[in-house]
Amino acid sequence: MRATLLLSNLRNNKMAQTTLPNQAQAEVNRILDDFLSKSMEFRYSILGRFKSDCEYFLGNGARSVKHLWAGDVVVHIEVMKGIHNHLKEKPEWLSMEQILEFEAKMTSNKSSN
Repeated sequence: MRATLLLSNLRNNKMAQTTLPNQAQAEVNRILDDFLSKSMEFRYSILGRFKSDCEYFLGNGARSVKHLWAGDVVVHIEVMKGIHNHLKEKPEWLSMEQILEFEAKMTSNKSSN
């Protein structure tokens, strides 16, 4: 599956620093397989949605996972990494570094931004 290969490549490149439990990895694979089968326009759009979810989660969302499309911080971030890595033209409005910053902030126990 494309998503499995993509996740493998992410880990080999140290872009994904999280070791996912089997259930979470299966969920990431399922979501990526679905998203990567859709149009480029959809991929950019959903990536923008995921970015907005991260910003809300860290701000007015009070770090509640109910505000994340994926419903789980780790799955949400891993899907963002997968979509971003799969895009030939990277969006100017979201870099991999920003995704990694979201990951660090969202997986920390701190309640501050």
